[in-house]
Amino acid sequence: MSIKIYLAILFSLIIVLGASIYFFTIYAPQHLVPPRVVSYSPEDGAVCVPLESCVSISFSKPMDERSVEKAFRIYPDEEGDFSWKGLTLTFQPKGTLQKNTTYTVTISTEAKDRWGNNLKSTLQFSFATDMWLVLRVTETTSSAIQKAMSTLSSSKTMNRVVILPAATYTFTSTVRIPSNTIVMGEGKLRNVCVAELEGSETPPYWDPPTAHCVTTDETLVMFEVAGNNVIIKNLKIEGAVKKHESGSGTGIYISSYKNVTIEGCELFYHRMAIHFSQSQGIVKECYIHRNYRNGYGYGVCIVGTSMTSGGSNVTVVRCEFALNRHDIASNSPETVWTLLQCYFRDNDPVQNQCSVDSHAHGGRTLRFAILNCTFRNTRPIGLKSGTGVIKFNFFHSSCGNWCNAAIIFGTPTHNGIYVPNPKPDVGKPKLHDIQIEGNVNETGKPLLYIYEYDFPDDEKGSRPVAENVWVDGELIVGSS
Repeated sequence: MSIKIYLAILFSLIIVLGASIYFFTIYAPQHLVPPRVVSYSPEDGAVCVPLESCVSISFSKPMDERSVEKAFRIYPDEEGDFSWKGLTLTFQPKGTLQKNTTYTVTISTEAKDRWGNNLKSTLQFSFATDMWLVLRVTETTSSAIQKAMSTLSSSKTMNRVVILPAATYTFTSTVRIPSNTIVMGEGKLRNVCVAELEGSETPPYWDPPTAHCVTTDETLVMFEVAGNNVIIKNLKIEGAVKKHESGSGTGIYISSYKNVTIEGCELFYHRMAIHFSQSQGIVKECYIHRNYRNGYGYGVCIVGTSMTSGGSNVTVVRCEFALNRHDIASNSPETVWTLLQCYFRDNDPVQNQCSVDSHAHGGRTLRFAILNCTFRNTRPIGLKSGTGVIKFNFFHSSCGNWCNAAIIFGTPTHNGIYVPNPKPDVGKPKLHDIQIEGNVNETGKPLLYIYEYDFPDDEKGSRPVAENVWVDGELIVGSS
């Protein structure tokens, strides 16, 4: 090969190599790669931000400044001026930022670089000028709600609020609520726990409307509490478990956390509307209905780490229940629950289970209190374990269509299988030391029925499943 041909080939290769280097290191990054945000301030979730602060955002490449400024939003609105220094945009409010205010800054994907490439993804961050970080969700998806929760999780403040304005929010994934957080809608649930004992029932309703969280996934856990000191308030939470035969979705799941409050919410079409596992909390002024999945269908489920260990401590106050398989289902030996001024109505006609239930696995140590509640058109109380009080409740005449007694103390079995006590209590009735007092029974059926059972771990023969039961000051001897 002549030296001229060799030089020509070498020169061509150098040109190709140079062109490649130019394309991949200069042309492509500028002309083809979309811009991105590399930093911003104040940081997401920052609190106690000085009122004199400005907002700054830095990009990965030169930007079309006008398009970025048009894509910039700050809520609440603030008048101000833009300035640029290299790749950094600064927004300087004309006055100072407002006191006690949470700001959310957004730059949409309408922002472009100098070569017309749109911002790779929307930027959104929030900060507060005091210790309270209050976020308003502006998109109607579960991922948008989770983005707000993630901002709270990264913040140093313990004063956290997420507001869901009235809209329908589509849930495709679980929203995890961090500790010290209030998540709330802006509507109001009316007519809750108003017992209408004659004529047709007027169910609770929303006025004004609230955030409606809904899913089409019958397996989805919609909200999961992921820390202590959480409040869930004024939300309408609709699952997809609309058949008796299938579905495992849950409205609100709490496992191993304390001081959880669920207030003024409506929950329906779940396998379990509210599930407390080894947790402590209060449910008040909620409307819980149409949770009727076969074998589950619980309005409020109160259990420990398993059926036979641990327990939860839950108070349910002024709630209304309808068309659930069990309105209250409880289990586990350390469980404690109280029902106060609740309204239980309208049994699920397919399964005809008791409104209030304790499973046999609660043993002799489960504790309960049922106080000042009203039962209408339902099978009221069926307990298989525990000790406690049942006082000042009203059993409407319509309950007589569903039950052979207003209060039933049942056999120590689960799905037909005997559940033995731990060793210290072998052979003892699981139900014991129960005070029944001041109840009004209009069912036309007995107030109390106590089953007899032949406990298989002793040889005493058949005997009542409850002991030391008092009704209006009288000790009940034997079964009834």
